[in-house]
Parts: sequence; C-alpha cells; structure tokens
Amino acid sequence: MTQKPVQPKTPQSPAYWRIEQDLRSIIAKGRWPAGTLLPSRQSLAREYKVGISTIQQAVSNLLADGTLRAEDGRGTFITGVGIEMASPVKTTANTDTSAATATLGILAMMPAADDSTGAASSWVPTIIKAMERRFADAGGTTHFFDRTIDRRRNTLIDKAALSLINDRVDGLVSVLDDDPKNIARVTRVAEEHNVPLVLITSEALELPVPHVFYDNTNAGFQAAQHLLARGYHKIVFLTPFKTLWLEERVRGAQQAMDHVSLPNATLEIRPPIGPMKIWNKGLGLSSIRNSYVQRIHDLALELLQEDDTPCGIIAPSDEMACGVLEAAEILGMRPGEDFGLTGFDDFPAARRMGLTSIRPPLELMGEEAARLMLAAIRGERSSLQVRLRPHLLPRLSTRPMDKDQLSSPARSLSSNHSMEALT
Repeated sequence: MTQKPVQPKTPQSPAYWRIEQDLRSIIAKGRWPAGTLLPSRQSLAREYKVGISTIQQAVSNLLADGTLRAEDGRGTFITGVGIEMASPVKTTANTDTSAATATLGILAMMPAADDSTGAASSWVPTIIKAMERRFADAGGTTHFFDRTIDRRRNTLIDKAALSLINDRVDGLVSVLDDDPKNIARVTRVAEEHNVPLVLITSEALELPVPHVFYDNTNAGFQAAQHLLARGYHKIVFLTPFKTLWLEERVRGAQQAMDHVSLPNATLEIRPPIGPMKIWNKGLGLSSIRNSYVQRIHDLALELLQEDDTPCGIIAPSDEMACGVLEAAEILGMRPGEDFGLTGFDDFPAARRMGLTSIRPPLELMGEEAARLMLAAIRGERSSLQVRLRPHLLPRLSTRPMDKDQLSSPARSLSSNHSMEALT
C-alpha cells in the first residue's frame, strides 16, 4: 500500500481576510442586495467572535474597492460594485419607463392644519418634501393623494392607490401607515396592477415589500446613553402602554446599560411593560392621548417624590413628556436641574420646552424611499429594508449634573461609548 505524501502545513489566513471573503460571498449570493445597510461593526464582531478592529480591517478592504460605501450619519451600505450577483431578482417594475419620465404616486394622510402639537404635524410633510425633491432631481414627476377627507373619515388606502394607478403612475409610496390591514390592501393592489410599491414605516416589517424605517432600538439606546453621559446613574423608563415600537425603545435602553458597565447604574421600567393593556378601543384618539399623558403625570409625580437622588427619566414620546413636566411644576422641580428628561419624536413644541428628544431621520426616510422607487422603475436590484438611525437633540432638560454630583465612572463616559446603529 502506497503511503500518500504528507502535505506541508500552510499558515492559517488572518482572521480579517477570512471575514472579508465571507462578506464578499454573502454579497455575491445576493443575501445583502445593493443598498442594504451593513450590520454594525459590533454586531459583526459578536457574530464572528473577533475584536472590532479585526472587523474594521475587513470592512476597510471592501470600502477601498467600492463594494461598500460609507455615508456620514447613516452607516455603511452595500454597493455591489465588482460583485457578480447570483441571479437576477424578479421585479414588477415597468422596465420600459425610464426614471426621467416616471411619475411617482404618493399616498399619505396629511395632518389637520391646526394640529401644532403632535409629531405627525411635521413628520408627513417633511418626508414628502424630501421624497419629491429626490425624485425631481432624477427628472421624475410626483402625484400626491391626500387620503384625509375630514377629521372623522378618510379615503380607504386601496381606493386611493387605484385612483393613482388610473392616473398612470409608475410606482406607489405609502407614507407612515403602519396598520397591517392597510399594508396588506395596498400591497395587493400594487401586485394586481404590476406597479412597484415602497412603504415608509415606523418599524421593520416581516414582509417581502421594500420599506424604509427608523431604528427604535437605537433610539432607546441613545436616550439612555445620553442620560448616563450627563451623570444620571438612576434611569427610569416610563411605559404607560404596550406597543412594539415602545418595547424596542426599552430594549435599546437596556442595551445601553449593558454597554457602559457602570456598577452603580440602574434602569427601571415603570410599570413593567409586560402585562399592560394597549388602550381602550372605545376611546377616541384624543382621549387615548390624554389618558396616557395623565398616566405619565401620575407616574412622574410618584417618582419625583421618592428620594433626593436625581434620576434621568425617559418618556415614551415628547407628548408624554408633557405629563412629566406638569408633575414637576406641581412639585417646584425643574428638568435639567432636579432631574433629567428625554423624549422621542421631536414634536414641534419640544424645542420651545427645552426638551431633549430623539428625532427620526425624516428627510433621509423620504430620500431613501425615492431612491428605492427609482431603482425599481429602472428594474434594478434593491434592498427590501433600509434601517436608518434617529438623531439625538440635546436641550436643557438634560443639562449635565453639577461636578460634585457627577461621579468618576459617569465622568469617563464620552463619545467613545457611542454605539453604531443596532441591527
């Protein structure tokens, strides 16, 4: 029996090179199509069980040859340049229509003219303006359908979509309608008429429909991390109701606490979010909001009287933060001095109130939706999900604590502890 020659051992390839090749393979197979946001460096480091510097070295080579592109404030995206895709993706777009001659149909419910408090009064117009600008820069035309008839009723989304299709639009974008029934209706209409569809939502969807959304988990992370950095070791997240986006924000706050590893830092969820009812469906929207603000008011009144330790409070939204401010006024306390307060959404009055808020990337949401639609109209491959980071807007309600109150562990917090978008 002839013995096989022993093959000489070859040195193992560096970890960064193996990771780089694996990422190239994933992109080449189409698992991450062009336009997809690359998972965060920390997420990749956990997956590959290596340090962040190793991931950065692998990613740097992909950036250098154009396979990835980095955009300030947004993240790192797949370009697909130089990568041979495994197979073409089926598209419902009309490939005879060029982007320069295309018409985009926009579906939205515009807020009432006198709605100057809620976040929606600025969100929808801001998103639509950015989308229209991006589409116009490509030479296209937009056609807007306002589903709002009056405050009591509105046009059904499938009828609105059909109206735009009958006006010969080349694609549809639905703006901030997260109702699962409405999503199903507009998706069905788009498929029946072979018209590409893009959704702008406030959370990720488990549907094979291109959609743009902002990362609520990262929003919660930023809120908690900011309060920790300002010296508040005790943080209380007020949760007067249960909904998916609030659970994601709470999860992000919990991850921020784990990230900084301060031994004396605590996060309390008050009340526990698990068994809460969502709301009484018999109430109108304004009554629901008022009941939540009152609930927040009662929770904050109880919390602020408990002890003398300044705490950081996270409210579910800027609107709910008003209940905290009302409770503080009764007790003669001021945000930014006696306690810290952070909200979400950057609703119009937040600036006037001096309220620190986490603002959704509204302009980017509109621009990315237009980009996805332009790609669909050209028959190009594009991502199904575009996850965007919100923006922290520090104001007086989270003014840094006095130096004698700020302990050394908190003082060490800096921008080095900032976290990339959670994916």
